[in-house]
Amino acid sequence: MFVYVCKIDEPYSIPLPINQDIVQGSGLGPFLYLVMESDLNALSVYNLIFKYAYDTNLLVPENTDVSLSVEYDRCMQWADLNHLVINHSKPER
Repeated sequence: MFVYVCKIDEPYSIPLPINQDIVQGSGLGPFLYLVMESDLNALSVYNLIFKYAYDTNLLVPENTDVSLSVEYDRCMQWADLNHLVINHSKPER
């Protein structure tokens, strides 16, 4: 079971169970995803992170000051910190 806790400054709210979700295909889902993921940014100004709906793409050019592996590790740490799972088996389109 997942629980929801809100933090503003230092105090935490009382943990409450999550018993609702956003319906897949709703207009609200992509907006909430973008708001939630707004603090995920590339470490280098040369690297780009594109975010849309439930999808994130990391683009790292050949000539950059932060390598793909470092950017990827940072994304994985961010996902872990935010209790998100990266779907490594997602097929390419």
